[in-house]
Amino acid sequence: EDFFSQRKEEGCEAACRGVIGIFLSILSLETEFPALAAAVGDIPSFEESLLVLDSGEGAGRAKLWAAGRMPVSPLTYAAWWAVSLPFRMAASHPSLKRHASTRAPG
Repeated sequence: EDFFSQRKEEGCEAACRGVIGIFLSILSLETEFPALAAAVGDIPSFEESLLVLDSGEGAGRAKLWAAGRMPVSPLTYAAWWAVSLPFRMAASHPSLKRHASTRAPG
């Protein structure tokens, strides 16, 4: 509970509970760690967890899942996403990525 209390102060408690719940589900550890499972609360099914972790066409589901666990309103989240989009696109542009051949040794 202290861990979740600290995450609440940071504004990421719901996201942490959700991510831990997903991993408890995916790894079938709910019975192995009953106190953690109880602290997390709602643990998604294995199938739901797979949908969130899917990096293919289901990636939109993961974004919606994460948005539902943000400490801001959906409108604020959407505004942040829209404003930051040009910066995120620029930062992920292929010409800005470092290649193994250009890294300094050591």
